[in-house]
Amino acid sequence: MSSSLYCVVLCCFVLFCVVLCYFVLSCIVLCYVVLRCVVLFCVVLYYFVLSCTVLYCVVLCCFVLCCVVLCCVVLFCIELYCVSKERNREEFSERTVNGKFILSSEKCIYSNGKFIHSIGKFIHSSGKFIHSSGKFIHSSGKFIHSSGKFILSSGKCIHLSGKYIHSSGKFIHSSRKFIHSSGKFIHSSGKCIHLSGKYIHSSGKFIHSSRKFIHSSGKFIHSSGKFILMKVSIVV
Repeated sequence: MSSSLYCVVLCCFVLFCVVLCYFVLSCIVLCYVVLRCVVLFCVVLYYFVLSCTVLYCVVLCCFVLCCVVLCCVVLFCIELYCVSKERNREEFSERTVNGKFILSSEKCIYSNGKFIHSIGKFIHSSGKFIHSSGKFIHSSGKFIHSSGKFILSSGKCIHLSGKYIHSSGKFIHSSRKFIHSSGKFIHSSGKCIHLSGKYIHSSGKFIHSSRKFIHSSGKFIHSSGKFILMKVSIVV
């Protein structure tokens, strides 16, 4: 039993040695073949170079020249990029005050994108000042409504003509009376008032405090169109 085991082990060892020798010999042969091929290639290249010396020199010179030119171009681009970056950094530092950008027009730009005038007020893209409340400020210092009308500090709108404007869109005189589009005053009751203080009907006629029409001569006018004296007698 032990002799048979010994035979098996011996056979396996011999087989391993044979395989190892075959592998080593194969590697040696392969290396030899590769070496022969390399030597053959070098010999062929050597004779080819000897036969084409001029062409070899020309190709070699062109290759070296291309490498030199490429390196010069790369170095020039790197230097140009560094100079441009440094110049932009200098311009940025020169055009920045307290962290605010300054345009060529000397208008500052706030972080929210609004312009800042030299007096410290915001400037809208339309060129109007913007108050901290968000309202526009005219060059005169008055607020400007979204409709383009001035707004006093009291909150009343002022037309470009200088007249007050009510929230209803009607003008307000300095006497606090409304002004009609025709230029006539409007009472709080909605009736028109002439500059003389008399009411004006929608037809354009004056109205007395007694609700009677008044002619331009000062006489009352009946609804029939006839004059009425102060004694309410009809004038024929």
